Formats: sequence, structure tokens, C-alpha cells
Amino acid sequence: MIKLAKIVRIDLNRVDLKLEKKVQCFDCKSRCSDGFLSFLFSKKNQGILTVAVNNRNDTNGHLVDKHDFFKENHQRNDVIGLKFNETEIFRMAFILYGVPIFNIVAMLIIGYFTFQKLQLNSDIGGVVGLLIGLVLSKTIIKLIHKKLKPKVEFFK
Repeated sequence: MIKLAKIVRIDLNRVDLKLEKKVQCFDCKSRCSDGFLSFLFSKKNQGILTVAVNNRNDTNGHLVDKHDFFKENHQRNDVIGLKFNETEIFRMAFILYGVPIFNIVAMLIIGYFTFQKLQLNSDIGGVVGLLIGLVLSKTIIKLIHKKLKPKVEFFK
């Protein structure tokens, strides 16, 4: 997956990139405009991706510049390309969609049968399990999202 971004801020330790809006990924045929990456990164950050430079493992950054791309002469407002690893995108999509579905269904079933064993209303147990699954899924996604740094190749 290849996406364009503009350099918003650049300094010694980090670079802020803004994903170009309404630009289809070059190797994609779905025409979703901003697509999955914008959904993944832009909710709280208004489409700004933070890149940790100097091979520093910045815990606040979304991406890490492992190949020292930003040591070259780059300036603010330069447009660069980001090539995301397909396997990483698939893994992020599975975490974002698969983990919640699994948790919700599992907790719904567990709640249903637990309430049934306790001789309580099993339908209410299913709803309680569903709610617990939602909260658990949100917590797990937040924890994983902080550690998730997809592999990216930068290019001009």
C-alpha cells in the first residue's frame, strides 16, 4: 500500500507527516480515498503521523525511520511517499476487526451460559457478556495500538 504525505514539521528527533486527503493509494483499486490508514491514524491526530528519526524508539510516534530517510535534505511541505508492508496492514486490520468480534462473541456465549448455570435469565447474561466483550475489546485495542508500529519504507 503506497500513500502520499506532506511534511508538516521536521526536527532532529521527529517528523510530522500529514496524509494527503482524497488521494487514492497508488496500488489500490478500491477507491476508498483515505482508506484504512486514515481510519487507523487520523481519529485523534487529524491525519498527522509522527515518525521517530535517528532509529529512536519513540513511544509517542506512529512510525519509525529505520533506514535514515529523513537524514537527507528534506524541508517542510515536501511531499513524500510511504510504502506500507501488506502483511503489516493485514495484521493491523485483523487486530482492529477480528479481536473485537472474537471477544464480543466469546463473552456473549460465556455470559449466556454462566447466567443459565446460575439459574438466572440467560438472555440478560448474554447482554452482560456482550457489554463486557465491548469494554474488553476497547481496552485490548488501546493497549495494542500504542505498541503497534507498522513497517514503512519512505521515498521521494
